[in-house]
Amino acid sequence: MTPRKNGPYYVKAGFLFTNPDVECEEETTELLVRKKEQETKFGLDFLIIRSDSRGNYELQSDRIQLIISQLLHDCPGYKDLGDAISFGHSNAQQIVRTIVSQVTGITHLWVDTAHNASILQAIIDIFSIPFPTKSKQRLNLEQLTAVGCVKHNDIDALCSFLLLCRRTLSSVRLRHCRLHSNEQSVRFWTAIGQCSRIAQLQYEPCRQDQWSLPHLVLALDKKPLRSIILTGIQGLDSNNLWKICKSPDLTELAVVGDCISPETYTKPDAIPVLNKLRNLLVQIEESYCLEDSVSRDVLVKILNQLDESSVFEVIHMVRGGSYETSRIIAYWAQLANDCSRHIQLKLEGCAQECQDSAVGRLLRRSSTATKVRT
Repeated sequence: MTPRKNGPYYVKAGFLFTNPDVECEEETTELLVRKKEQETKFGLDFLIIRSDSRGNYELQSDRIQLIISQLLHDCPGYKDLGDAISFGHSNAQQIVRTIVSQVTGITHLWVDTAHNASILQAIIDIFSIPFPTKSKQRLNLEQLTAVGCVKHNDIDALCSFLLLCRRTLSSVRLRHCRLHSNEQSVRFWTAIGQCSRIAQLQYEPCRQDQWSLPHLVLALDKKPLRSIILTGIQGLDSNNLWKICKSPDLTELAVVGDCISPETYTKPDAIPVLNKLRNLLVQIEESYCLEDSVSRDVLVKILNQLDESSVFEVIHMVRGGSYETSRIIAYWAQLANDCSRHIQLKLEGCAQECQDSAVGRLLRRSSTATKVRT
């Protein structure tokens, strides 16, 4: 008697056997389903999630209408704004999970909400679920910008998120953030150190960071960094600075701290760093004397060391009215002209009206000066 082999199992001589033909068909069907799912998925160039303090969210993306039509058709709680969607905090996690779980990757994720930990955790939870294939165990993300990670759980979620994306992340930009302890600092910079491809790092805490210095130096050792932007790191001096600037690919350097001044960039160790930069930022304090020739010589030395095509960015802290402000603007304009270098000046500490008045004063005095709006 020939055994029946129509199902996944059949009986022969009193024994139960699996049907290899059915198994093969099932495997083929599963592969076809996976292939179809993969073909319907798409990647995002950017995904921006913002909110106000009351929990009103807005989400933007380069393919927002495709997201609405293909990913959110069964997801309630959002409003189509045309170039964005809006929703409340109660629906935020579900909407974010629905989107991220169905795209092949995100080039740039920008998170600026009152509940960053909740948003990041929603994404982490997607990849905490066991998958039959290893391809879903990591988020394919290249750039992360997070603004406002000041709560303790914000940083905890951020550390886990960095580890989730550590194989693909090339840019990490953190603004208005805060580490709460040395232990948390160790976790954070260890996670940064795990990002082997990181080429751009921006870390700007909302207050002086007293824990990060030793962990930061260790985390950035031998990283292929092209851009370093750091502010508020307590104790960061020139010796530490040159340790993190060893990358031959470094082209942008913006470090502001109590131990960093223009004189820092006139030391012998600074020469190989300045030679490769395309952008250098320095901060000038209110106490800077415009008539001091020694201070001016320091700036001239820095500018001459930079390549002619480079940009020298200056944050000048200002006190006084429009007259003093116009003197500062004229000072930097003359310095740029004398050294044949491009200087970008940002004035801090004075109102916009004062700056406009100072610029108007200069325009009236000079026939060659022009005002450019950006």
